[in-house]
Amino acid sequence: MNILLTSDYHLDETRRFKDYQKSLIAIEEYSKKEKIDYYINGGDVFHGRHNPTPLELKVFSTHIANIVAKRKIIIVGNHETINENLSFLDWAKRITKLEIIPFFLETINKRRIYIAHRAIKEAEVGSYQIRLKELSYIDIQKKTKADIIILGHIHKAQLINQKNPLVVVLGSIERVSFSERNEYKMFWILNIDNFGKIKIKKINLFSRPMKDIIYNIDTKELLVNGEKRMKLNFLEIKNAILKVKVMGKKEDLKKINYDKFILKFKEAYKLNLIFEHTNIELKNNMSGIKVMNDIDILRTYCIKNKISKDIEKLCKQIIK
Repeated sequence: MNILLTSDYHLDETRRFKDYQKSLIAIEEYSKKEKIDYYINGGDVFHGRHNPTPLELKVFSTHIANIVAKRKIIIVGNHETINENLSFLDWAKRITKLEIIPFFLETINKRRIYIAHRAIKEAEVGSYQIRLKELSYIDIQKKTKADIIILGHIHKAQLINQKNPLVVVLGSIERVSFSERNEYKMFWILNIDNFGKIKIKKINLFSRPMKDIIYNIDTKELLVNGEKRMKLNFLEIKNAILKVKVMGKKEDLKKINYDKFILKFKEAYKLNLIFEHTNIELKNNMSGIKVMNDIDILRTYCIKNKISKDIEKLCKQIIK
């Protein structure tokens, strides 16, 4: 029994739509070459809480029609939910014979499988390795008696536990934001033979590179996606989405030939360029202004607005 597992398409025609289409086609082609019994999508087909556009609906319905599988199932994600009874996927039941369900809980070849669109506290979120205050997969297993727990919603694909139970977070098929810049994107194949033996494998997808580049003229320090570098390899930025911050004294930044500097990144897919002065200082006694660091500002805000300690702790992790 082969189950193709994928999740978090986040289709949005205003956001690199062709990149997402390439991943959809790769999933379709795999389903045509291999025998797939179940296609199960972990939710968040569309991006944002809005009515899907005609183009988004067409691309998605074509994708589902092209998938070759005996059963095709989609879990309703938070981006599809309108209320307890309605979702943006309801139309698909009639047109494509999809099964649209809030969660999947069935026994296949002696193995009880639970699939849902939800987070667990063991999952890492983004490149910052933040963990959410959610239920443990152990609590989910106690409630569902599942041997296999498969989850959508978190964009970072990860194998949380290998057995008793097998726990997999599917991840998204594309890098949605810069917090995912260091992540690999994929879909998964779960095989359960007639004796209940389980095998899980991942199929990597092409995902457009994202590079967060920071260069400090004063210190000559170069960071690429948080990693210290001696120099920038311009081959790796070809067709990549770039966020480039150049830091330095105001007089040094003024000396930069902007047009010539931009040419260094001409092979990039998209460029967001920021210049930041490093020699603008505020004195403690200037106009009665007290200079505070980010943590002090956060603490003051939390006290003033009666924010819980848990939220304050999570925000500190994000800042760090």
